[in-house]
Amino acid sequence: MVDTSILYLSCKEGESQKVFGIYNSLGTVGLLVSAVIYSIYVKDNFKLAGFLTVISYGISMIMSFYLVEVKEPETKSHKKNKLREKLNDYVKESCSEIRKIVNNKKLLYLLIAVAFISETSQVVTVFLNQLKYESCGLTVSSMGYIYIIATIVGLCEVLSAFVTKKAGEKRTGKYIFVTAVLSCLILAFTQNAAVSIISILLLQISNSIFRPLQLELQNRQVTTDKHATALSINAMFMDCVAIGINLIFGYLAQISLTAAFLFGAGICFIGLLCFRISHSSINL
Repeated sequence: MVDTSILYLSCKEGESQKVFGIYNSLGTVGLLVSAVIYSIYVKDNFKLAGFLTVISYGISMIMSFYLVEVKEPETKSHKKNKLREKLNDYVKESCSEIRKIVNNKKLLYLLIAVAFISETSQVVTVFLNQLKYESCGLTVSSMGYIYIIATIVGLCEVLSAFVTKKAGEKRTGKYIFVTAVLSCLILAFTQNAAVSIISILLLQISNSIFRPLQLELQNRQVTTDKHATALSINAMFMDCVAIGINLIFGYLAQISLTAAFLFGAGICFIGLLCFRISHSSINL
C-alpha cells in the first residue's frame, strides 16, 4: 500500500481517484504487453523470460530513486534510533491503527464491503469462471480469448473518476454492488455460454470501477501522518477476511458451482449494506 499512499499524498485535492484509475489501468496495460511479448518472442525460452524479468525490475528500481518524498524528513535524532527502537515504534503505530479500525465502525464496514466484492470478483473471474465455461461447453482456446477480453475490460478503471463524478459516490457504489449481485445470481442458474461470459465481464467491470473509488475512500479516512502504515493495516484486515471467503468459496465449489455463485451473490449483497452504512459517516 506504499504505492497508493505516495500517489494519494502527491495528488492535488480531488484528483486521487482519477490517478488511482490511471495507475491501475497502466498495470493492466503492462500485463497485456508482457503477455504479448511472452507469447510472440519468449515462448519456451525460460532463460530469456528470467532475463527480461530482471531487466524490468531493474528499471523499476532505478526509477524509484527519482521519487519525491511526500512526508516531512526524519530528524537526525530519529535517524540515530536503534533498529529495536524503530521496530517498537512500528509495532506501537500498528497497534494504534488496529484500535482505530476497531473503534471506527464505519471504516470497518467499508473495509468489509471492499473485501467482499474484491474477493468475489477475484475468485469468480479467475477461478470459477473456467469451471463455468467448461460446464457451458466452451473450449480451452475460447477461454483464453475470453480472458484476454476480460483483461482489456479491466482498463475501464480509468473511467472510475468520471463515472463517480456523474453519478455520485453513493449511487456509483450502489450500482456496482447491485451489478455484482445480479452477475453472481445469473451465473448460479444459467447454462448459456454468452450470458455467462457477459455476467463475468460485468462483474469484472464493476470491481474495476470500484477499485479506485474504494482506494480514495480509504485514503480519505487516514488521519495519521503514518499514511502507509494505516493503509497496510487496512489491507491486512481485508486479507484476513479474504482468507475466510476463499475457504468457503473453495468448499462450496467442490459441492456445487451454483452454491458458490449464490454465496458470492450473498456476500456482495452484504457488502452493499456495509457500504451504505459506511457511506453515512465518510466525508464524501
